[in-house]
Amino acid sequence: MSDQLNADWSDERIVGYIRHWAIEHGKCGLDSYSADRINRRYVFPAGKILADRGPGSLAKLLPLLDDIDPDVRLMAAGIAYDADKDACRRTLEELMKSSGIVRILAWATLSHKEGPGTIPYPSMSRDSEG
Repeated sequence: MSDQLNADWSDERIVGYIRHWAIEHGKCGLDSYSADRINRRYVFPAGKILADRGPGSLAKLLPLLDDIDPDVRLMAAGIAYDADKDACRRTLEELMKSSGIVRILAWATLSHKEGPGTIPYPSMSRDSEG
């Protein structure tokens, strides 16, 4: 996606932009430098535009909680958390049962949203997955 983010875009276009960059973020794997750069340059500014517009705009991210891509679900749950805390929390808890970096990022996101020490660290044992 080569379009430069524009605050005049519709909510739907910004949601599509966030989805695109969430997928790109997922491709970074353990390259935290690149992932952080995507967050700071693309995802967070787009999320801020929606947040500044209000809960109705943030709620337009909620359909992404059912996206096939776990990175998209993760990003949507983190950004839209205040629009529907219960749905976003369920999504993050489900992602914490997955494997790989998404599992840890879901825990970190939920822990950040709920406050320090409120979310137990996910076990890294395969036996704990259910």
